[in-house]
Amino acid sequence: VGRATAAGGKALMPTLDIPGTGLFNHIADPGGAILSPFQVADPERNNWGIRGKEGHFCWSELMCQDPAQAADFYAKTVGWEIQEADFHGMTYRMVIPPGAKPDEAQGGIMKMACEDTPDAWIPYVGVASADETVAKARELGATVACEPMDVGAGRAAMITDPQGALFGIYEAKGGAAC
Repeated sequence: VGRATAAGGKALMPTLDIPGTGLFNHIADPGGAILSPFQVADPERNNWGIRGKEGHFCWSELMCQDPAQAADFYAKTVGWEIQEADFHGMTYRMVIPPGAKPDEAQGGIMKMACEDTPDAWIPYVGVASADETVAKARELGATVACEPMDVGAGRAAMITDPQGALFGIYEAKGGAAC
């Protein structure tokens, strides 16, 4: 939290110690996107970012108005390495955790397409079929914010659940990790 506030972010609550689980907080980055840093009490129980498994969170994307500012903030706050890549004519910033290799990126930072939309983190869940998941989500009352499309080594879509929460889905192709 100290690094976040020093880099221009804001703590939204006091750090909460959940016995046997870990330390938890909410911070807002300079663009207003909310991130909830979590320090696990037992690193052996950390199952975030299980890659290539259906139903697991596998990627996070920050869509924001100022990707360069956001990348600098997160590099200073949580120690992420940021690697820039061209993605369909725009700069996409890959988020690589400390000590990880570039192919172990856990997310990305990109320019928000709509200027009047607030900055936000979008979580992605690994699925067996993006098209089938979108069809099922529609049956259950969700709306599709972005139809399934081929991206990188897979297929992705964005769904808004019946309560209004936006999330992404990702279908890995050819055994590639989510």
